[in-house]
Amino acid sequence: ASPRLGEIRGENAVAAMKRRDGPIRDNTLWTWLPVGAQVLLAALANVASSSTLTVFNAWIFRQGYHYQWSLIVVQQMVCAIFAVAQVACIPGEARRVRISRKDYAATLLPFSVVVSLKLYVQNRAFELVTPAFYAMIASTLPVGVTALSVAVGSEPFRVVTCVAAGVVALGGAMIHAGEVALSPAGFALTLVAMSLDVTRLVLVQRLVQPLGLSSVGLMLLSAPLQCVIAAIGAAVLESGSVAAAASAGEFTALAWSLVFLNGALAVVVNLVIFVFVKVASAVAVAVTTPFKDLVVVM
Repeated sequence: ASPRLGEIRGENAVAAMKRRDGPIRDNTLWTWLPVGAQVLLAALANVASSSTLTVFNAWIFRQGYHYQWSLIVVQQMVCAIFAVAQVACIPGEARRVRISRKDYAATLLPFSVVVSLKLYVQNRAFELVTPAFYAMIASTLPVGVTALSVAVGSEPFRVVTCVAAGVVALGGAMIHAGEVALSPAGFALTLVAMSLDVTRLVLVQRLVQPLGLSSVGLMLLSAPLQCVIAAIGAAVLESGSVAAAASAGEFTALAWSLVFLNGALAVVVNLVIFVFVKVASAVAVAVTTPFKDLVVVM
């Protein structure tokens, strides 16, 4: 073989290695669109899916379903099954499911714990406050996400961004300030859920941007962990009441249908948020909160 042929083969091998090790994009339907259009579509999808799940959760709990940990178990089981199917069916998706042991312990595991606790506390809050009240308090989310993002270095400090986040949060808090007296416990749970949500969004940004996980890959890695955490909570806090409810025939076909429908909505919400953070940022997701609040109130 000529020296030139050997050089060409060597160049092709290097190019193949770069393609293999280079950044991997999500298998989303809109990657061919301009970035601005991707962000707009992700924002609209986030508002629609998150507001729907918020109202649906509140309705379930106010109808008498009080087994929050058990609901999270079903949600994460559905998410895990969906993610496994996606990885098995989409060519190349398995390559996107990769994370070092250090990042697994330092980022993915804390993320899974935070999400599980956030869902539980949020669901408890829905038993005590209205969806509109919860949504309005959630308007403070942009301030927390902006502050934490700047503190950990995932976002640069910008005066305009901080001021805008502060104005959004202040407006949302003032709208329903008088409702705090209706349920002090519900208000406290809502604040805890907001704090956990701030941490969740910042961790999502680290997982899908610097670490390069795809939305489906992140769901596949985190959903089983969250399912285990929720199962422990259900076993400790809800096993007796769930067994009694099952014996009394409370888990009808309709009840199971609603629970699994809730899980399907959770899949959509998670995918949308992961993609939204990937194409934009955690701050961008938080800033769309007032629009989601408006949909919930309506």
